[in-house]
Amino acid sequence: MIAQERGVQIPLATVEPWDLVAVNLTDWFTLEFRVKGEPYLRDGDWRVDAYATEASMASITSLDGMVTLLQRRKPGEDAEKTKHPHGWGFWRAGDPQMHYFVDTVSLCDGVRGYAGLCYPTWEPSLYNEDTFRCAECLLKLDS
Repeated sequence: MIAQERGVQIPLATVEPWDLVAVNLTDWFTLEFRVKGEPYLRDGDWRVDAYATEASMASITSLDGMVTLLQRRKPGEDAEKTKHPHGWGFWRAGDPQMHYFVDTVSLCDGVRGYAGLCYPTWEPSLYNEDTFRCAECLLKLDS
């Protein structure tokens, strides 16, 4: 699920709380996440925080000031009916295992309710050497 295949490009400064967005950090690496709160300026760059993500990883900016808007919740829409991030994510801070999430559930069905930061692309050089992917999620993703 590559974020560039869906959504529309908008300025990061115009995102709204609860938007589902993708940010291209490089030509080959994307983050997908639900936005928590309003965009804010820090050191001259617009930033947003990722919902349900530990604080040290939550503040995100865009190299070109743009994000891909994947979904905007309609007024009065039930949060349970909104889409959620897709990709690899850490369920708990300090846990080296990553699960692959589709909507709010990991493919292994071991984690439910996740809405934090996801990495649709796996790039081993960007993770700690002890990071590993859930074997059951991998198996279901490859099938």
